[in-house]
Amino acid sequence: MKPRLSSITVFVIAVFSSCSLMVSGYEEEEEEEEKEEKKEEVRKEEPARISFKTKTLFPFQNNTNWWMYSEPGGNTLRIAVTDTISDDDITYYRVSFQEERVDTTDDWFQQSSSGTLFGPALNGAYYRFLPSVIDAARDTFTSNSSTVTYTWDEPLECNGVDFRNTLSLKYSRPIIHGFDEIILADSIGIMRLVDFDARWTVEYTLDSCSIDGNVRRWGTE
Repeated sequence: MKPRLSSITVFVIAVFSSCSLMVSGYEEEEEEEEKEEKKEEVRKEEPARISFKTKTLFPFQNNTNWWMYSEPGGNTLRIAVTDTISDDDITYYRVSFQEERVDTTDDWFQQSSSGTLFGPALNGAYYRFLPSVIDAARDTFTSNSSTVTYTWDEPLECNGVDFRNTLSLKYSRPIIHGFDEIILADSIGIMRLVDFDARWTVEYTLDSCSIDGNVRRWGTE
């Protein structure tokens, strides 16, 4: 009888071992599947890789260019290139922000190998407004201690017209005239400026502009 009991014991142990191996194998497969699913989710969350030169997003290199904006409260904003100065082979452009019933403030812009720079004074410090190239559909850069989060090519509706090739800039701390968000469109310039920190949200939308003598108007027909 003892040999038979021994055989039965061995058989039971073998069955349990086989089951354990099968369970272990299933668990490993599930873990691998979960890992692959997580990797796929990460891949989906990663922004698309692009390569776009930003110089045409704000065409300020002409001292006849201007942009006119309005907001629902009836106020208007005019941005205009008002002066050009060259020094040591660098050309600076004075850009005036003329906000109705608020103030008129000038900034100086220049184009450099690192991108579009701006400064509150001609001889003062300059900060990055746009990097020279954006290589991802979403990313961040730093400007004057502010973290700027940008999103490329989000469709923008402006006065009944849909625009593509747009760049949305969102600032952790406003650096240009208190605006928390600035949206630009390729070959046009700034399309929208939003100030969330005012007494109420102020949102200026582009109504018309003149780029190199070519006047464009929206929402007037």
